[in-house]
Amino acid sequence: MRAIGKDKIVTARKNYGCDACICISESDMHRDEWFMGELSFKEKRVIAKAHMNGWRVMKGEKCLCGTLVSCDGKDIMTWRAIPEIHDLNIKHDMYQDAEIC
Repeated sequence: MRAIGKDKIVTARKNYGCDACICISESDMHRDEWFMGELSFKEKRVIAKAHMNGWRVMKGEKCLCGTLVSCDGKDIMTWRAIPEIHDLNIKHDMYQDAEIC
């Protein structure tokens, strides 16, 4: 997937699944004692809040939003994430398994 345009921060109008949370929730990193030991208290709090909300961006919260297009150009999707989780994924290189064209 390739990004089209710039990501922007918007206020969520309804509840959305957080695409950045997938890296944490599917790998169970939030349960890994070593990984959690490497995080600051603030980062742990962000993960706990996301987990409590079911890995979703809740209505009224700030949300990082962008548009992606598939490598063949046939599929377009809107990508939404909790900004702090996105920053955490970048800081700890958790997007390494993401599909790149």
